[in-house]
Amino acid sequence: MVTGTHPARNTLAAGLIVAAVAMGWFSLLTPDQNPLAVLLPAQLVGGIGLGIGIVAATVGGVQGVAAEDTGVASGLVNTSQQIGGALGLAILASVATATAARPGATPTRDALTNGDTTGLLGASAFYLTAMIAAPLLMRPRPSRPANPDSPANRSPEPVTSTTRHPSEQ
Repeated sequence: MVTGTHPARNTLAAGLIVAAVAMGWFSLLTPDQNPLAVLLPAQLVGGIGLGIGIVAATVGGVQGVAAEDTGVASGLVNTSQQIGGALGLAILASVATATAARPGATPTRDALTNGDTTGLLGASAFYLTAMIAAPLLMRPRPSRPANPDSPANRSPEPVTSTTRHPSEQ
């Protein structure tokens, strides 16, 4: 497991670089090419990069959080990813549409491909921006607990029941 042996922020940066390369690769598609020659390899590379990045973002989002708050932290990470994906898609679709529908242009396959490649290059720029920001904003992995006696670092107490079943009374 990569996130177990390397800091989450380094793993996240590596995953975002791979995803940015995939977006750049997508943008190489031209109207005269076989789409499978460009799209299939780019999708495979993008899936690897995003798989690495999403796991590392989740690990980085919950590391150092008290055990009782990890569910909330994980939910916040997932919600942020969903909102970011929706906003990013809306922005990039607007860029692609604006590029394809320049004044006086007819929506030909060249114009549509040009709009899509512009949007995909924008996605690559988003990933590269996140790759720069993530290591700066994520906390480094704690090497050891600051206070070993704090409640967050203690082993959980065994649960014992003090109530009796009605048949035992």
